Amino acid sequence: MKTRLYIRSKEVDETEADIYFRIGQNNKISTGLTCPTKAWQPKEQIVSNKYKGSELTNKLLRKHRFMLEEIMKVNQPYKPETVRRQFKVYLENPDKYDPEGAKKIGTTDFATALLPILNSYRNEWSGGYIRRCETLSNKLIAVDPKFTTNDISLSWWQDYVDYCFTEFENCHNTIQSDFKLLKRLCRLMRDEGVVIDKSFFSSRMKYIEPMIEPLDWDEVKLIADLDMSDDYRKQFKDTRDAWVLGAYLGQRLSDMLRITPASFENRRIEVKPGVFEKRWFYRGIMQKTKTRISFRLLPEAVNWLEKLNWTFPKGLYQQKIGSDLKEIGKIAGFNDLVRVEQVIKNEVVDTFVPRWKRLHYHTARHTYAMYWVRKLAGKPYAEKMLSELLGHVSHSTTWKYTNLMSSQKDLMFSQVMEVA
Repeated sequence: MKTRLYIRSKEVDETEADIYFRIGQNNKISTGLTCPTKAWQPKEQIVSNKYKGSELTNKLLRKHRFMLEEIMKVNQPYKPETVRRQFKVYLENPDKYDPEGAKKIGTTDFATALLPILNSYRNEWSGGYIRRCETLSNKLIAVDPKFTTNDISLSWWQDYVDYCFTEFENCHNTIQSDFKLLKRLCRLMRDEGVVIDKSFFSSRMKYIEPMIEPLDWDEVKLIADLDMSDDYRKQFKDTRDAWVLGAYLGQRLSDMLRITPASFENRRIEVKPGVFEKRWFYRGIMQKTKTRISFRLLPEAVNWLEKLNWTFPKGLYQQKIGSDLKEIGKIAGFNDLVRVEQVIKNEVVDTFVPRWKRLHYHTARHTYAMYWVRKLAGKPYAEKMLSELLGHVSHSTTWKYTNLMSSQKDLMFSQVMEVA
């Protein structure tokens, strides 16, 4: 793969131009140097010696070219992004950079190895995703302050999962999410030359169907009516308001975060034959499925939205909501034990935890769904209406809700078949 120097602009009236390396047809890498437009000599690939500073610039260009070609030799098969990132690291400290050493990074602490990845993708990844990466790094260090990338392996992961279940009291979905994120970060680190045990990349987590654990409608009202005025509870008020709104609207957090007053419309509809009244509707496009939905709001939703000025509380993100809801569950007194499934040493086992530990933002969506399952029990159009309210693309997804409660299934069957 050949490298060739060129300047960014050919406009003769421009005083300075950036100098770039072109690698192959499309890849370009900045040298970090500039020169007067008229001074550039494309055939010789140098800055004309008629201009002040040309000798130093040409010397640096030769040094940069040599180092870039060394980086490309070490990083085979050639990966443009890896070469670009390593060349950028070289430019930050040219005198101490070693391309072989950069490729053969052995044991290093996880946070140090993660930092260049986050810096490289900071403009591409969302702020929430960056925080997830940092939270995972802090979690690994909390387990072992001396944790390094050399510790990552299949056996380490199995021990780490056990620790997360017993000490952090994480649910399976949280650990599964951490697992996917850690694998992605490790692949990026490996591209940067960090040595990671191959066994980790072949590891798998057994899938557990997420357990739908809705609250009763009375429990939603209990949370909505909690006094959050004292100094301790005040810090959870926005999360409480956001969760209750989720229970009344039934949307995913990704959709709720985008709610504005423009998401709601006051329409004139026919409530009875010949009787027209105005009612509030929600309308939007679901982020996960790109499905356009529109449905009429429950009276409870309208009342709650009026308290919130028709907006979703600001400054919330998934990790904060998750931790806040645990405290809200304690305040609400959800101390009864519920069964959960965990993966211990790659085996699925049952255990029991207080119900407040199972309170998540998505619980609100399931609670909304169960409210309608009970309302629609026995109606021939129940599944279709519920599917439209939740914005499901597949009816098989909706059936996970309608299939949950045996008492509701029996009622549906009896009413549809007219069996006493």
